[in-house]
Order: sequence, then C-alpha cells, then structure tokens
Amino acid sequence: MKPKLYSYLAFVLFAAIFIIACKKGDTGPTGPAGAAGAAGAAGAAGPKGDTGTANVIYSAWTDVTYTPAFLDTISPGVVDTTWQGVLTAPKLTADILSKGEIKTYFNFGTTANPDIVPLPFTDIISTGWNIQVDLIVGSIVFTGNENFSTQTVSGVKAGQYRYILIPGSVPASVNVKDYNSVKNYFNLPN
Repeated sequence: MKPKLYSYLAFVLFAAIFIIACKKGDTGPTGPAGAAGAAGAAGAAGPKGDTGTANVIYSAWTDVTYTPAFLDTISPGVVDTTWQGVLTAPKLTADILSKGEIKTYFNFGTTANPDIVPLPFTDIISTGWNIQVDLIVGSIVFTGNENFSTQTVSGVKAGQYRYILIPGSVPASVNVKDYNSVKNYFNLPN
C-alpha cells in the first residue's frame, strides 16, 4: 500500500513542478490583417431628437424711414429731436416675444461694403449715436437720437435694417418640485 501512496505523491509533485515551471512564451510578430467581414444588420431607429433651428425666420435687408417722434428742450434755446422708424415684421408673434429670441441689426455701410452692428447700439466715445429697439407684435420700432433712415446716394443704399426671429421650441426650465417633470426632462427611467 505504501508503494501506491509514494507513486501518487510523486505524480502530484511532478505535476506541481511541471505547472510551476511552465511559462508563457514571448509574443510573436503581428500577422497579416484578415479579410473584412460582412456588414452587420442595420440597428433600430433611435428616439426622435429635439426640434432644431429649421424654424428660424430672418428678413432681407430692409429700408426704414425715421420721422421726428418728439422734441426735448434740454436747455434754453437747445432742442433735441428724438427720431423713430418702424420695420414691419409680420411673423413677430406674441409667442415669439414671450418664448423666443429676436435679433436686430443695422448696416452703416452698403451691401457691397457692409458695416453691420447689432442693435441696440450706443457709441458714447466718438459720435454719441444711440439706436434703441422696441419689439411689439408685428413690428420693430427703432428710436434714435439722429435720423438713421435708409439713404440712397448715387443709386447705392446705406443704412438698412434686418431682423432674425428664433421661436422657442423646448422650455429650458423644469419644475424641480414635481418628480414626473424632472424625470421627463432628464429622460430618466422608471
């Protein structure tokens, strides 16, 4: 019985030494690239994304005529005139006024040689010019301390106006006191 036990122990010892003595060899060189596999099946369509900016509305460069709005007597013998011009904007709705963004621009230059500034505009350093903007449904009212009407000189127009209307489509705020509102806003699972 002892010879079997010795044989068994010798076998276990040999197996342990063999396993411990084995090691992985060095990495060989990279083989050539294999052929491209077949294209996989198309995946399922994802969820519909947020509304983009395809609904942005912009006007052409447009003439605006200013008229004296009112006269201010700023000191005895000195009268200051405030001028106003109106640009019709039929797509400027109450919804855009309350939920969207409105940008207005004035081109001091011409179409061929533009000098465009965003409105409202104030130059307190060199000219003292001031153009303010009042937005109402269907119209944009410009108020200036000078006559900023569109001018035509030698057949070339200068001093035109334009606007860009960006309707609001996705509200940015969320009611943090309402669990379902927060869950829907952040697309959280149940």
